[in-house]
Amino acid sequence: GRSTPIFGHRSARLLSRQFLRRVHTSMDAPQGRLDALSRAARAYPVQALLLRMASREEGSWAGYLPTSCRRQRLSEPPPAADTAAQPRPPGSAGVRGRVWLLARHSDGCRWVQQAMQGAQSDIERVSLAAELRGHILEASRCPNANHVLQKCITTTPPRALEFVIEELTATSVRQVARHKYGCRVVQRLLERCPPEQVRPIVNAVLGDVTGMSVHQYGTYVVQKILASGSLRDRAYIQQAVLGDLLFYGTAVNGCAVISAIMDGLTLEERQALCERVLEEPGLPAAMACRSQGATLVARALDTLGRRGHGRVAAM
Repeated sequence: GRSTPIFGHRSARLLSRQFLRRVHTSMDAPQGRLDALSRAARAYPVQALLLRMASREEGSWAGYLPTSCRRQRLSEPPPAADTAAQPRPPGSAGVRGRVWLLARHSDGCRWVQQAMQGAQSDIERVSLAAELRGHILEASRCPNANHVLQKCITTTPPRALEFVIEELTATSVRQVARHKYGCRVVQRLLERCPPEQVRPIVNAVLGDVTGMSVHQYGTYVVQKILASGSLRDRAYIQQAVLGDLLFYGTAVNGCAVISAIMDGLTLEERQALCERVLEEPGLPAAMACRSQGATLVARALDTLGRRGHGRVAAM
């Protein structure tokens, strides 16, 4: 027949309660805690665990613990952390000469960012940023150092960032712009520096505007050029996209570029572009199958109003 679990018998529950009372009495446990544990414990493994907790002798496993913890019982609360012993972020004087070393580590990169943000003058920030010279490419791909490089770009005067642009353009700007972290560095440069200073970077990106626009990370760089670039650069991207609207509209990240183009157009120009999107054979249906595309189609319908809904209904 079917056996009844041992913890289901009244005698077993009574034994468990008596056992817990005896163990916790030796551990000087409060009555409230005793009652709570006695209600929760129903199996012999719990009893064995409590026996080990109440034992004054160290087990074989205690040799793997730090010396300060070997004699501490599990029922006792852990000692309060010594806040004075916790490492504190140093100021600019504390990170000077160690910027590149600290930038590659999770704690150190935050210290360097705080030092750059709290520096008393641009001269001090330029001095800290100069320690990244020769490491720009590596920093742009590092999960920690890229944040330091971005902080360097956003806090240092643009004229002092020329070495950053030179090191990026000396290799392959497109590879950096396609990188998960590198694309953020390129975006900060486009935001911070005047157009003539970042002209080498923009030219490299526009040299493969199609590939960059539909890339997982490169598309953000193209969108940043559309948001903060010159009129000539924005017109170049717009011409490339409108020349192959079906490709961009059905690409994974192409719809985001089309939406970024709309943001920079006047109302009349935006309406004309929306009409082209809705009139392109097969494009609205294909775009509606993707989340970004569906959002763009909805935006086009909102821009055109009843005229847009009439075009869709006539398809």
